[in-house]
Amino acid sequence: MYSAYPITEDFGEVDGEDEVKSQNLRAAMERERTGYDPDNAPGLTQSQDDALPGHQQKKHHSKTVTRQQPKSTRWENPFEPFTLQRSKHFCVGRVFKAMWIQTRGSSSSLSPMSEDDLRSESIRRFVVVTTQRGYSNCVAILTYQGFGCLKRGTRPENHCMAYDERYEPPQLLAGEPELGFAPIPITIGPELAQIETVDPTSRINLAKIYTVEHNIPVQFIGYIPPEGLDYLVESVSTLWARDFTPHHRKGYGEGKRQ
Repeated sequence: MYSAYPITEDFGEVDGEDEVKSQNLRAAMERERTGYDPDNAPGLTQSQDDALPGHQQKKHHSKTVTRQQPKSTRWENPFEPFTLQRSKHFCVGRVFKAMWIQTRGSSSSLSPMSEDDLRSESIRRFVVVTTQRGYSNCVAILTYQGFGCLKRGTRPENHCMAYDERYEPPQLLAGEPELGFAPIPITIGPELAQIETVDPTSRINLAKIYTVEHNIPVQFIGYIPPEGLDYLVESVSTLWARDFTPHHRKGYGEGKRQ
């Protein structure tokens, strides 16, 4: 696993003759003083083990020396773009990525929790539908493992496609039923346009709302353009009004009178 934090330098004892020990110690002190490592100078190659984050290996007369990277080294961290953002940045229509953590007995909330509560985690994309100070209500952009609404248990009538506006809306997958709502475009931010896009199997479940706390790290990647945003909010409102209509909810208000 990559470390998000720099590792302090710690030179361990080197096995071998006294002369080798002395040479290694002097070389280590010189590297620490100057930051120059002749073993990694241009023109020299490293083994696969040398490229492992946090460690490099160097052989001395069939003896192996393992040393850690100096504290000035910053390793590439796949979660580095995820940062804490102020509530004012969670505008309606913004699209962001977050570490989605599903807890036992709950699958619709994002908030800090203990390790004992964790069940699974992954990176998930969301669209802000409404926002308040400290949290936002969002809908999720899902691919259902690349199966779209072919995945068992999904309700196609509650879904729409999400697609990168730089491309034409994708076609339904072979055998996938018609979705209940028209495709919605997503504009990718210019700073991420070369590395981000929207998977052709992406679907938005407009009937399921996720509460996302603003005290978790996120990365904003784009937004829904105005014409698509109006349609998105209207569609979510329509489904929620339907679900909260008494005659639509099975068993709502039923019960025996005394």
